[in-house]
Amino acid sequence: MKWAYKANVKQRRVDKKAKHAQQNTTQPTKHHTTLDHTEQTSHAALNGAFCPARDCALVLEEFNAGLIALAAERLHTVLGLYVTQGAKGEIVDIDGAFAHAIDETLGFHRELSAITDFEMNSVLAVLTKAETFVRWLSVEKKYALSKMDEALGNEQWSEPVAAGVSVAVGSVLWVPRSADWFIALLKTIEDRYAMLPQPGHRLQFLELQLELIEEWRIRLTQLMSAAMDSLQPDSFLTASSPHPLTAVINAAHYTRMVLLQWAHSLHYLQLHFYRRQFEYFTQQQHRDDETDTTTSSGSDEDDDYDSEEDQAKRRSRIESEINEAMSLNELEFKAKMMALSEMSRRTSLMHEQTQYDIAAPIANLAVTEPLARESGQEEEAGVFAEAPALLAHLRDSGLSALADHILLEFKATIRDYKKQKWHAMLTVEERALSVSGALCGPLAALCARLAAAAARLAPALAARLRARLAAHLDRCMLQEMVLETWFNTGGTLQFTHDVKRNLVPAFAPPNKAASQVNPLPKLLEACKLLNMDYDDARRLRSILSKQPAVGTESLTNHGITHIQPNEALQILSQRTDLSDASTPSSVMELF
Repeated sequence: MKWAYKANVKQRRVDKKAKHAQQNTTQPTKHHTTLDHTEQTSHAALNGAFCPARDCALVLEEFNAGLIALAAERLHTVLGLYVTQGAKGEIVDIDGAFAHAIDETLGFHRELSAITDFEMNSVLAVLTKAETFVRWLSVEKKYALSKMDEALGNEQWSEPVAAGVSVAVGSVLWVPRSADWFIALLKTIEDRYAMLPQPGHRLQFLELQLELIEEWRIRLTQLMSAAMDSLQPDSFLTASSPHPLTAVINAAHYTRMVLLQWAHSLHYLQLHFYRRQFEYFTQQQHRDDETDTTTSSGSDEDDDYDSEEDQAKRRSRIESEINEAMSLNELEFKAKMMALSEMSRRTSLMHEQTQYDIAAPIANLAVTEPLARESGQEEEAGVFAEAPALLAHLRDSGLSALADHILLEFKATIRDYKKQKWHAMLTVEERALSVSGALCGPLAALCARLAAAAARLAPALAARLRARLAAHLDRCMLQEMVLETWFNTGGTLQFTHDVKRNLVPAFAPPNKAASQVNPLPKLLEACKLLNMDYDDARRLRSILSKQPAVGTESLTNHGITHIQPNEALQILSQRTDLSDASTPSSVMELF
Protein backbone atom coordinates (compact mmCIF):
# COMPACT_ATOMS: atom_id res chain seq x y z
CA MET A 1 0.00 0.00 0.00
CA LYS A 2 2.84 2.35 0.81
CA TRP A 3 4.51 1.89 -2.59
CA ALA A 4 1.19 2.09 -4.45
CA TYR A 5 0.42 5.37 -2.76
CA LYS A 6 3.81 6.75 -3.78
CA ALA A 7 3.26 5.61 -7.39
CA ASN A 8 -0.13 7.37 -7.55
CA VAL A 9 1.38 10.60 -6.29
CA LYS A 10 4.13 10.41 -8.90
CA GLN A 11 1.57 9.74 -11.64
CA ARG A 12 -0.43 12.86 -10.73
CA ARG A 13 2.74 14.94 -10.87
CA VAL A 14 3.62 13.48 -14.28
CA ASP A 15 0.15 14.25 -15.64
CA LYS A 16 0.38 17.87 -14.50
CA LYS A 17 3.80 18.25 -16.07
CA ALA A 18 2.55 16.73 -19.34
CA LYS A 19 -0.35 19.18 -19.53
CA HIS A 20 2.01 22.07 -18.83
CA ALA A 21 4.38 20.82 -21.58
CA GLN A 22 1.57 20.66 -24.14
CA GLN A 23 0.60 24.26 -23.38
CA ASN A 24 4.16 25.58 -23.59
CA THR A 25 5.78 24.23 -26.79
CA THR A 26 8.86 26.43 -26.51
CA GLN A 27 10.41 24.41 -23.60
CA PRO A 28 13.90 22.92 -24.15
CA THR A 29 14.40 19.36 -25.39
CA LYS A 30 16.10 18.40 -22.14
CA HIS A 31 12.80 18.80 -20.28
CA HIS A 32 11.01 16.45 -22.67
CA THR A 33 13.75 13.85 -22.18
CA THR A 34 13.43 14.02 -18.38
CA LEU A 35 9.64 13.83 -18.68
CA ASP A 36 9.78 10.73 -20.85
CA HIS A 37 12.11 8.99 -18.35
CA THR A 38 9.80 9.87 -15.46
CA GLU A 39 6.79 8.57 -17.33
CA GLN A 40 8.58 5.28 -18.02
CA THR A 41 9.46 4.90 -14.35
CA SER A 42 5.91 5.60 -13.20
CA HIS A 43 4.42 3.20 -15.75
CA ALA A 44 6.88 0.51 -14.65
CA ALA A 45 5.79 1.02 -11.06
CA LEU A 46 2.11 0.76 -12.03
CA ASN A 47 2.69 -2.33 -14.18
CA GLY A 48 4.05 -4.43 -11.19
CA ALA A 49 7.82 -3.87 -11.28
CA PHE A 50 7.84 -3.87 -7.42
CA CYS A 51 7.79 -7.39 -5.89
CA PRO A 52 5.04 -7.79 -3.21
CA ALA A 53 7.07 -10.34 -1.16
CA ARG A 54 10.09 -8.07 -1.10
CA ASP A 55 7.95 -5.12 -0.14
CA CYS A 56 6.38 -7.04 2.76
CA ALA A 57 9.82 -8.11 4.01
CA LEU A 58 11.05 -4.53 3.88
CA VAL A 59 7.97 -3.28 5.69
CA LEU A 60 8.34 -5.99 8.35
CA GLU A 61 12.00 -5.19 8.81
CA GLU A 62 11.23 -1.49 9.16
CA PHE A 63 8.46 -2.31 11.64
CA ASN A 64 10.78 -4.51 13.73
CA ALA A 65 13.51 -1.88 13.69
CA GLY A 66 11.03 0.78 14.77
CA LEU A 67 9.63 -1.44 17.50
CA ILE A 68 13.09 -2.22 18.83
CA ALA A 69 14.09 1.44 18.70
CA LEU A 70 10.91 2.37 20.58
CA ALA A 71 11.60 -0.34 23.21
CA ALA A 72 15.20 0.79 23.58
CA GLU A 73 14.15 4.42 24.00
CA ARG A 74 11.51 3.48 26.52
CA LEU A 75 13.96 1.26 28.42
CA HIS A 76 16.53 4.03 28.53
CA THR A 77 13.93 6.41 29.95
CA VAL A 78 12.69 3.93 32.55
CA LEU A 79 16.17 3.04 33.74
CA GLY A 80 17.02 6.72 33.99
CA LEU A 81 13.93 7.28 36.13
CA TYR A 82 14.93 4.39 38.39
CA VAL A 83 18.36 5.91 38.91
CA THR A 84 17.12 9.44 39.64
CA GLN A 85 14.14 8.45 41.77
CA GLY A 86 16.20 5.83 43.58
CA ALA A 87 18.66 8.53 44.58
CA LYS A 88 15.79 10.66 45.88
CA GLY A 89 14.24 7.73 47.74
CA GLU A 90 10.86 8.02 46.00
CA ILE A 91 10.74 4.30 45.15
CA VAL A 92 10.90 1.87 48.06
CA ASP A 93 12.27 -1.20 46.26
CA ILE A 94 14.32 0.42 43.50
CA ASP A 95 16.52 -2.66 43.03
CA GLY A 96 13.49 -4.89 42.63
CA ALA A 97 12.01 -2.58 39.98
CA PHE A 98 15.36 -2.42 38.20
CA ALA A 99 15.73 -6.22 38.24
CA HIS A 100 12.19 -6.62 36.90
CA ALA A 101 12.97 -4.23 34.04
CA ILE A 102 16.11 -6.22 33.21
CA ASP A 103 14.19 -9.51 33.16
CA GLU A 104 11.45 -8.09 30.97
CA THR A 105 14.01 -6.65 28.55
CA LEU A 106 15.91 -9.92 28.26
CA GLY A 107 12.65 -11.81 27.75
CA PHE A 108 11.58 -9.38 25.04
CA HIS A 109 14.93 -9.76 23.29
CA ARG A 110 14.73 -13.54 23.50
CA GLU A 111 11.22 -13.71 22.07
CA LEU A 112 11.98 -11.21 19.33
CA SER A 113 15.09 -13.16 18.30
CA ALA A 114 13.09 -16.39 18.21
CA ILE A 115 10.30 -14.86 16.10
CA THR A 116 12.42 -12.94 13.62
CA ASP A 117 15.33 -15.42 13.60
CA PHE A 118 17.68 -12.46 13.65
CA GLU A 119 19.91 -11.14 16.43
CA MET A 120 19.02 -7.49 17.09
CA ASN A 121 21.17 -6.04 19.85
CA SER A 122 19.93 -2.46 20.09
CA VAL A 123 17.93 -3.32 23.22
CA LEU A 124 20.88 -5.09 24.81
CA ALA A 125 23.05 -2.09 23.97
CA VAL A 126 21.03 -0.07 26.48
CA LEU A 127 21.72 -2.65 29.20
CA THR A 128 25.45 -2.70 28.49
CA LYS A 129 25.97 1.03 28.92
CA ALA A 130 28.48 1.75 31.64
CA GLU A 131 26.15 3.10 34.34
CA THR A 132 23.38 0.59 33.68
CA PHE A 133 25.73 -2.38 33.40
CA VAL A 134 27.49 -1.61 36.68
CA ARG A 135 24.14 -1.33 38.43
CA TRP A 136 23.02 -4.59 36.81
CA LEU A 137 26.07 -6.39 38.22
CA SER A 138 25.52 -4.96 41.69
CA VAL A 139 21.84 -5.92 41.72
CA GLU A 140 22.68 -9.45 40.53
CA LYS A 141 25.24 -9.84 43.31
CA LYS A 142 22.89 -8.43 45.94
CA TYR A 143 20.02 -10.78 45.12
CA ALA A 144 22.34 -13.78 44.63
CA LEU A 145 23.86 -13.34 48.10
CA SER A 146 20.40 -12.86 49.56
CA LYS A 147 19.15 -16.08 47.97
CA MET A 148 22.29 -17.91 49.11
CA ASP A 149 21.72 -16.86 52.72
CA GLU A 150 18.05 -17.77 52.42
CA ALA A 151 18.89 -21.24 51.10
CA LEU A 152 21.40 -21.96 53.86
CA GLY A 153 19.10 -20.48 56.51
CA ASN A 154 16.26 -22.80 55.56
CA GLU A 155 15.66 -25.77 57.84
CA GLN A 156 15.69 -28.11 54.83
CA TRP A 157 19.09 -27.00 53.52
CA SER A 158 20.77 -30.30 54.46
CA GLU A 159 18.04 -32.65 53.26
CA PRO A 160 18.61 -34.61 50.02
CA VAL A 161 16.90 -33.36 46.89
CA ALA A 162 15.21 -36.70 46.17
CA ALA A 163 14.11 -37.38 49.76
CA GLY A 164 10.50 -38.10 50.51
CA VAL A 165 7.87 -40.80 50.38
CA SER A 166 7.67 -40.91 46.59
CA VAL A 167 11.41 -41.19 46.04
CA ALA A 168 12.31 -43.19 42.93
CA VAL A 169 14.53 -46.24 43.06
CA GLY A 170 18.12 -45.37 42.16
CA SER A 171 17.63 -41.62 42.49
CA VAL A 172 20.19 -39.33 44.04
CA LEU A 173 19.92 -39.38 47.83
CA TRP A 174 22.95 -37.33 48.75
CA VAL A 175 22.72 -33.94 46.94
CA PRO A 176 21.64 -31.34 49.55
CA ARG A 177 18.87 -28.92 48.67
CA SER A 178 21.12 -25.95 49.35
CA ALA A 179 23.70 -27.15 46.79
CA ASP A 180 20.95 -27.75 44.25
CA TRP A 181 19.61 -24.24 44.83
CA PHE A 182 23.07 -22.72 44.46
CA ILE A 183 23.77 -24.50 41.16
CA ALA A 184 20.36 -23.38 39.87
CA LEU A 185 21.28 -19.82 40.87
CA LEU A 186 24.53 -19.94 38.90
CA LYS A 187 22.71 -21.44 35.91
CA THR A 188 20.09 -18.69 35.99
CA ILE A 189 22.77 -16.00 35.95
CA GLU A 190 24.47 -17.76 33.06
CA ASP A 191 21.24 -17.87 31.04
CA ARG A 192 20.81 -14.12 31.51
CA TYR A 193 24.26 -12.99 30.44
CA ALA A 194 24.90 -15.65 27.77
CA MET A 195 23.04 -13.58 25.17
CA LEU A 196 25.26 -10.52 25.59
CA PRO A 197 27.21 -9.94 22.34
CA GLN A 198 30.41 -8.51 23.85
CA PRO A 199 32.88 -11.01 25.38
CA GLY A 200 34.06 -8.40 27.86
CA HIS A 201 30.59 -8.11 29.39
CA ARG A 202 30.30 -11.88 29.67
CA LEU A 203 33.69 -12.04 31.38
CA GLN A 204 32.52 -9.52 33.98
CA PHE A 205 29.53 -11.74 34.75
CA LEU A 206 31.91 -14.68 34.96
CA GLU A 207 33.89 -12.80 37.59
CA LEU A 208 30.62 -12.34 39.47
CA GLN A 209 30.02 -16.09 39.34
CA LEU A 210 33.52 -16.73 40.70
CA GLU A 211 32.85 -14.29 43.56
CA LEU A 212 29.62 -16.13 44.38
CA ILE A 213 31.43 -19.49 44.34
CA GLU A 214 34.00 -18.12 46.79
CA GLU A 215 31.23 -16.77 49.03
CA TRP A 216 29.57 -20.18 48.85
CA ARG A 217 32.81 -21.88 49.91
CA ILE A 218 33.26 -19.49 52.84
CA ARG A 219 29.73 -20.17 54.07
CA LEU A 220 30.25 -23.91 53.78
CA THR A 221 33.47 -23.58 55.77
CA GLN A 222 31.60 -21.78 58.54
CA LEU A 223 28.90 -24.45 58.54
CA MET A 224 31.54 -27.18 58.71
CA SER A 225 33.17 -25.58 61.76
CA ALA A 226 29.81 -25.45 63.51
CA ALA A 227 29.07 -29.05 62.52
CA MET A 228 32.39 -30.27 63.93
CA ASP A 229 31.61 -28.61 67.24
CA SER A 230 28.22 -30.34 67.35
CA LEU A 231 29.62 -33.88 67.02
CA GLN A 232 28.62 -36.12 69.93
CA PRO A 233 29.63 -39.68 70.89
CA ASP A 234 26.25 -40.94 69.70
CA SER A 235 26.48 -39.14 66.34
CA PHE A 236 25.91 -41.44 63.34
CA LEU A 237 24.66 -44.23 65.63
CA THR A 238 20.96 -43.63 65.04
CA ALA A 239 19.01 -43.21 61.79
CA SER A 240 18.21 -39.56 62.44
CA SER A 241 18.12 -36.67 60.00
CA PRO A 242 21.26 -35.99 57.92
CA HIS A 243 24.08 -34.56 60.00
CA PRO A 244 25.26 -31.08 58.93
CA LEU A 245 28.81 -32.37 58.47
CA THR A 246 27.85 -34.89 55.79
CA ALA A 247 25.61 -32.28 54.14
CA VAL A 248 28.50 -29.81 53.88
CA ILE A 249 30.80 -32.51 52.47
CA ASN A 250 28.21 -33.47 49.86
CA ALA A 251 27.56 -29.83 48.96
CA ALA A 252 31.25 -29.13 48.37
CA HIS A 253 31.64 -32.32 46.34
CA TYR A 254 28.56 -31.68 44.20
CA THR A 255 29.53 -28.07 43.48
CA ARG A 256 33.03 -29.15 42.47
CA MET A 257 31.74 -31.84 40.12
CA VAL A 258 29.33 -29.45 38.41
CA LEU A 259 32.04 -26.81 37.95
CA LEU A 260 34.39 -29.36 36.39
CA GLN A 261 31.70 -30.43 33.94
CA TRP A 262 30.80 -26.82 33.12
CA ALA A 263 34.47 -26.04 32.49
CA HIS A 264 34.37 -28.45 29.53
CA SER A 265 31.20 -27.00 27.99
CA LEU A 266 31.16 -24.77 24.92
CA HIS A 267 30.09 -21.63 26.79
CA TYR A 268 32.85 -21.71 29.41
CA LEU A 269 35.52 -22.90 26.99
CA GLN A 270 34.84 -19.78 24.92
CA LEU A 271 35.10 -17.60 28.00
CA HIS A 272 38.34 -19.35 28.91
CA PHE A 273 39.77 -18.46 25.49
CA TYR A 274 38.55 -14.86 25.77
CA ARG A 275 40.22 -14.46 29.14
CA ARG A 276 43.53 -15.79 27.85
CA GLN A 277 43.42 -13.49 24.84
CA PHE A 278 42.59 -10.43 26.94
CA GLU A 279 45.35 -11.27 29.41
CA TYR A 280 47.78 -11.63 26.53
CA PHE A 281 46.77 -8.28 25.05
CA THR A 282 47.06 -6.60 28.45
CA GLN A 283 50.53 -8.01 29.09
CA GLN A 284 51.60 -7.07 25.59
CA GLN A 285 50.35 -3.52 26.14
CA HIS A 286 52.35 -3.26 29.36
CA ARG A 287 55.48 -4.51 27.61
CA ASP A 288 54.96 -2.02 24.80
CA ASP A 289 54.55 0.82 27.30
CA GLU A 290 57.74 -0.18 29.12
CA THR A 291 59.60 -0.45 25.81
CA ASP A 292 58.39 2.98 24.71
CA THR A 293 59.44 4.50 28.02
CA THR A 294 62.89 2.97 27.81
CA THR A 295 63.32 3.97 24.20
CA SER A 296 62.18 7.57 24.74
CA SER A 297 64.81 8.07 27.47
CA GLY A 298 67.60 7.51 24.93
CA SER A 299 68.49 9.65 21.95
CA ASP A 300 66.74 9.41 18.64
CA GLU A 301 70.02 8.79 16.89
CA ASP A 302 70.39 5.29 18.34
CA ASP A 303 68.20 3.86 15.60
CA ASP A 304 70.77 4.81 13.01
CA TYR A 305 73.36 2.61 14.68
CA ASP A 306 71.12 -0.47 14.97
CA SER A 307 72.21 -3.34 12.88
CA GLU A 308 70.11 -4.56 10.00
CA GLU A 309 69.42 -7.78 11.90
CA ASP A 310 67.96 -5.87 14.88
CA GLN A 311 65.81 -3.77 12.60
CA ALA A 312 64.53 -6.91 10.85
CA LYS A 313 63.68 -8.50 14.21
CA ARG A 314 61.81 -5.37 15.24
CA ARG A 315 59.84 -5.32 12.01
CA SER A 316 58.95 -9.00 12.32
CA ARG A 317 57.82 -8.47 15.92
CA ILE A 318 55.59 -5.58 14.88
CA GLU A 319 54.12 -7.62 12.02
CA SER A 320 53.43 -10.56 14.33
CA GLU A 321 51.67 -8.26 16.81
CA ILE A 322 49.57 -6.84 14.00
CA ASN A 323 48.64 -10.34 12.87
CA GLU A 324 47.81 -11.40 16.42
CA ALA A 325 45.55 -8.39 16.96
CA MET A 326 42.19 -9.61 15.69
CA SER A 327 38.78 -8.10 15.43
CA LEU A 328 35.93 -9.03 17.75
CA ASN A 329 34.23 -11.21 15.14
CA GLU A 330 37.47 -13.09 14.50
CA LEU A 331 37.93 -13.53 18.23
CA GLU A 332 34.40 -14.88 18.57
CA PHE A 333 34.89 -17.31 15.69
CA LYS A 334 38.27 -18.50 16.93
CA ALA A 335 36.94 -19.03 20.45
CA LYS A 336 34.05 -21.08 19.15
CA MET A 337 36.30 -23.22 16.98
CA MET A 338 38.69 -23.79 19.88
CA ALA A 339 35.84 -24.76 22.19
CA LEU A 340 34.31 -27.15 19.65
CA SER A 341 37.64 -28.84 18.97
CA GLU A 342 38.28 -29.22 22.70
CA MET A 343 34.83 -30.73 23.23
CA SER A 344 35.28 -33.16 20.33
CA ARG A 345 38.69 -34.19 21.66
CA ARG A 346 37.36 -34.92 25.13
CA THR A 347 34.36 -36.74 23.70
CA SER A 348 36.58 -38.97 21.56
CA LEU A 349 38.87 -39.74 24.50
CA MET A 350 35.91 -40.58 26.71
CA HIS A 351 34.48 -42.83 23.98
CA GLU A 352 37.78 -44.68 23.63
CA GLN A 353 38.03 -45.23 27.39
CA THR A 354 34.46 -46.40 27.88
CA GLN A 355 33.94 -48.36 24.67
CA TYR A 356 34.77 -51.72 26.21
CA ASP A 357 34.35 -50.86 29.89
CA ILE A 358 31.00 -52.02 31.24
CA ALA A 359 31.54 -50.32 34.59
CA ALA A 360 32.43 -46.95 33.05
CA PRO A 361 30.86 -43.88 34.69
CA ILE A 362 27.74 -42.34 33.18
CA ALA A 363 27.79 -38.80 31.82
CA ASN A 364 24.65 -37.70 33.65
CA LEU A 365 25.56 -35.95 36.87
CA ALA A 366 22.09 -36.42 38.34
CA VAL A 367 22.55 -40.19 38.25
CA THR A 368 26.12 -40.89 39.19
CA GLU A 369 29.60 -39.41 39.41
CA PRO A 370 31.41 -37.21 36.85
CA LEU A 371 32.63 -38.23 33.43
CA ALA A 372 36.26 -38.93 34.24
CA ARG A 373 37.47 -41.08 37.08
CA GLU A 374 39.38 -39.20 39.73
CA SER A 375 43.09 -39.93 39.74
CA GLY A 376 46.18 -38.46 41.30
CA GLN A 377 46.21 -35.70 38.71
CA GLU A 378 43.50 -33.11 39.15
CA GLU A 379 41.18 -32.41 36.26
CA GLU A 380 41.51 -29.16 34.36
CA ALA A 381 39.36 -26.48 35.96
CA GLY A 382 39.52 -24.20 32.92
CA VAL A 383 37.93 -20.84 33.49
CA PHE A 384 37.04 -21.64 37.12
CA ALA A 385 40.75 -21.64 38.07
CA GLU A 386 41.37 -22.73 41.68
CA ALA A 387 37.70 -22.87 42.75
CA PRO A 388 37.32 -26.68 42.28
CA ALA A 389 40.62 -27.28 44.09
CA LEU A 390 39.49 -25.19 47.09
CA LEU A 391 36.19 -27.06 47.20
CA ALA A 392 38.08 -30.36 47.08
CA HIS A 393 40.23 -29.21 50.00
CA LEU A 394 37.08 -28.36 51.96
CA ARG A 395 35.58 -31.76 51.13
CA ASP A 396 38.72 -33.62 52.21
CA SER A 397 38.89 -31.64 55.45
CA GLY A 398 35.35 -32.71 56.26
CA LEU A 399 36.12 -36.34 55.48
CA SER A 400 39.21 -36.21 57.71
CA ALA A 401 37.18 -34.74 60.57
CA LEU A 402 34.53 -37.43 60.15
CA ALA A 403 37.12 -40.21 60.06
CA ASP A 404 38.87 -38.80 63.14
CA HIS A 405 35.56 -38.70 65.03
CA ILE A 406 34.73 -42.33 64.23
CA LEU A 407 38.25 -43.49 65.02
CA LEU A 408 38.35 -41.49 68.27
CA GLU A 409 35.27 -43.28 69.56
CA PHE A 410 36.77 -46.62 68.50
CA LYS A 411 40.09 -45.93 70.25
CA ALA A 412 38.30 -44.81 73.43
CA THR A 413 36.49 -48.14 73.74
CA ILE A 414 39.26 -50.52 72.70
CA ARG A 415 41.48 -50.22 75.75
CA ASP A 416 40.27 -53.50 77.22
CA TYR A 417 41.06 -55.25 73.96
CA LYS A 418 44.65 -54.02 74.00
CA LYS A 419 45.13 -55.05 77.66
CA GLN A 420 44.30 -58.70 77.04
CA LYS A 421 47.00 -61.27 77.91
CA TRP A 422 48.13 -61.94 74.34
CA HIS A 423 51.32 -63.55 75.68
CA ALA A 424 49.44 -66.19 77.71
CA MET A 425 46.45 -67.23 75.61
CA LEU A 426 45.56 -70.86 75.19
CA THR A 427 46.05 -72.37 71.77
CA VAL A 428 42.66 -73.09 70.19
CA GLU A 429 41.93 -74.69 66.86
CA GLU A 430 41.16 -72.22 64.09
CA ARG A 431 37.66 -73.60 63.55
CA ALA A 432 36.78 -72.98 67.18
CA LEU A 433 37.96 -69.38 67.19
CA SER A 434 35.52 -66.48 67.43
CA VAL A 435 35.86 -62.71 67.68
CA SER A 436 37.35 -61.46 70.94
CA GLY A 437 34.74 -60.37 73.43
CA ALA A 438 36.53 -57.07 74.08
CA LEU A 439 36.41 -56.26 70.35
CA CYS A 440 32.69 -56.89 69.81
CA GLY A 441 31.40 -53.60 71.23
CA PRO A 442 33.97 -51.25 69.63
CA LEU A 443 33.78 -53.04 66.28
CA ALA A 444 29.97 -52.98 66.24
CA ALA A 445 29.93 -49.25 67.00
CA LEU A 446 32.57 -48.63 64.33
CA CYS A 447 30.59 -50.53 61.69
CA ALA A 448 27.37 -48.75 62.67
CA ARG A 449 28.93 -45.30 62.39
CA LEU A 450 30.66 -46.15 59.12
CA ALA A 451 27.47 -47.55 57.58
CA ALA A 452 25.40 -44.55 58.69
CA ALA A 453 27.93 -42.03 57.35
CA ALA A 454 28.43 -43.94 54.08
CA ALA A 455 24.66 -44.06 53.49
CA ARG A 456 24.46 -40.25 53.65
CA LEU A 457 27.50 -39.55 51.47
CA ALA A 458 27.97 -39.74 47.73
CA PRO A 459 29.21 -43.18 46.57
CA ALA A 460 32.68 -41.85 45.76
CA LEU A 461 32.87 -40.04 49.11
CA ALA A 462 31.78 -43.16 50.97
CA ALA A 463 34.66 -45.08 49.36
CA ARG A 464 37.06 -42.27 50.33
CA LEU A 465 35.84 -42.29 53.91
CA ARG A 466 36.18 -46.07 54.13
CA ALA A 467 39.72 -45.98 52.76
CA ARG A 468 40.76 -43.06 54.96
CA LEU A 469 39.32 -44.65 58.08
CA ALA A 470 40.99 -47.97 57.28
CA ALA A 471 44.36 -46.26 56.81
CA HIS A 472 44.05 -44.45 60.15
CA LEU A 473 42.99 -47.61 61.96
CA ASP A 474 45.76 -49.65 60.33
CA ARG A 475 48.43 -47.22 61.47
CA CYS A 476 46.90 -46.74 64.92
CA MET A 477 46.55 -50.48 65.70
CA LEU A 478 50.11 -51.14 64.57
CA GLN A 479 51.64 -48.33 66.62
CA GLU A 480 49.58 -48.56 69.79
CA MET A 481 48.98 -52.29 70.05
CA VAL A 482 51.09 -54.60 67.90
CA LEU A 483 54.41 -52.86 68.56
CA GLU A 484 53.70 -52.77 72.30
CA THR A 485 52.42 -56.33 72.81
CA TRP A 486 54.01 -59.74 73.25
CA PHE A 487 52.33 -62.60 71.39
CA ASN A 488 52.49 -66.32 72.04
CA THR A 489 51.05 -68.91 69.66
CA GLY A 490 47.53 -68.67 71.07
CA GLY A 491 47.58 -64.87 71.03
CA THR A 492 48.87 -64.87 67.46
CA LEU A 493 46.04 -67.13 66.29
CA GLN A 494 43.39 -65.03 68.06
CA PHE A 495 44.76 -61.68 66.76
CA THR A 496 45.05 -63.05 63.21
CA HIS A 497 41.43 -64.23 63.40
CA ASP A 498 40.28 -60.82 64.61
CA VAL A 499 42.09 -59.02 61.80
CA LYS A 500 41.29 -61.30 58.86
CA ARG A 501 37.75 -62.34 59.78
CA ASN A 502 36.43 -59.19 61.46
CA LEU A 503 38.42 -55.98 60.89
CA VAL A 504 39.17 -56.49 57.19
CA PRO A 505 35.53 -57.30 56.23
CA ALA A 506 34.38 -54.22 58.13
CA PHE A 507 36.25 -51.98 55.64
CA ALA A 508 35.65 -53.99 52.48
CA PRO A 509 33.46 -52.24 49.85
CA PRO A 510 29.89 -53.57 49.60
CA ASN A 511 30.41 -54.90 46.07
CA LYS A 512 33.65 -56.80 46.80
CA ALA A 513 34.63 -59.73 48.96
CA ALA A 514 37.08 -59.25 51.79
CA SER A 515 39.61 -61.53 50.09
CA GLN A 516 39.73 -59.23 47.03
CA VAL A 517 40.80 -56.09 48.92
CA ASN A 518 43.60 -55.16 51.28
CA PRO A 519 42.34 -52.25 53.39
CA LEU A 520 44.65 -53.00 56.35
CA PRO A 521 48.04 -53.84 54.78
CA LYS A 522 50.16 -53.17 57.86
CA LEU A 523 48.08 -55.33 60.18
CA LEU A 524 47.99 -58.15 57.64
CA GLU A 525 51.77 -58.03 57.24
CA ALA A 526 52.15 -57.98 61.03
CA CYS A 527 50.04 -61.15 61.16
CA LYS A 528 52.31 -62.64 58.51
CA LEU A 529 55.37 -61.93 60.65
CA LEU A 530 53.71 -63.37 63.76
CA ASN A 531 52.66 -66.55 61.92
CA MET A 532 55.99 -67.06 60.14
CA ASP A 533 57.77 -70.40 60.75
CA TYR A 534 60.23 -70.45 63.59
CA ASP A 535 63.34 -70.97 61.42
CA ASP A 536 62.34 -68.36 58.84
CA ALA A 537 61.42 -65.86 61.53
CA ARG A 538 64.68 -66.39 63.41
CA ARG A 539 66.72 -66.07 60.22
CA LEU A 540 64.85 -62.88 59.15
CA ARG A 541 65.30 -61.35 62.61
CA SER A 542 69.03 -62.07 62.45
CA ILE A 543 69.31 -60.36 59.06
CA LEU A 544 67.33 -57.32 60.22
CA SER A 545 69.45 -56.90 63.35
CA LYS A 546 72.91 -57.56 61.85
CA GLN A 547 72.49 -56.35 58.22
CA PRO A 548 69.86 -53.57 58.13
CA ALA A 549 70.79 -52.66 54.54
CA VAL A 550 69.82 -56.13 53.34
CA GLY A 551 66.75 -56.25 55.58
CA THR A 552 64.51 -54.33 53.19
CA GLU A 553 65.22 -56.76 50.35
CA SER A 554 64.57 -59.72 52.65
CA LEU A 555 61.22 -58.27 53.72
CA THR A 556 60.29 -57.69 50.08
CA ASN A 557 61.07 -61.30 49.27
CA HIS A 558 58.62 -62.35 52.00
CA GLY A 559 55.93 -60.03 50.60
CA ILE A 560 56.23 -57.40 53.32
CA THR A 561 56.36 -53.87 51.85
CA HIS A 562 54.27 -51.65 54.17
CA ILE A 563 56.18 -52.21 57.41
CA GLN A 564 59.54 -50.62 58.07
CA PRO A 565 62.55 -52.87 58.89
CA ASN A 566 62.81 -51.58 62.45
CA GLU A 567 59.10 -52.26 63.02
CA ALA A 568 59.42 -55.75 61.58
CA LEU A 569 62.40 -56.42 63.88
CA GLN A 570 60.41 -55.27 66.90
CA ILE A 571 57.43 -57.49 66.00
CA LEU A 572 59.67 -60.54 65.57
CA SER A 573 61.48 -59.79 68.81
CA GLN A 574 58.16 -59.73 70.70
CA ARG A 575 57.26 -63.28 69.77
CA THR A 576 57.56 -65.35 72.93
CA ASP A 577 59.02 -68.30 71.03
CA LEU A 578 61.83 -66.06 69.71
CA SER A 579 62.71 -64.45 73.04
CA ASP A 580 66.39 -64.52 73.99
CA ALA A 581 67.38 -67.17 76.51
CA SER A 582 69.83 -64.76 78.12
CA THR A 583 67.05 -62.36 79.13
CA PRO A 584 64.02 -64.45 80.11
CA SER A 585 62.95 -61.81 82.59
CA SER A 586 61.63 -59.65 79.75
CA VAL A 587 58.99 -62.27 79.09
CA MET A 588 58.40 -63.38 82.67
CA GLU A 589 57.59 -59.82 83.70
CA LEU A 590 54.41 -60.03 81.63
CA PHE A 591 52.93 -62.84 83.76
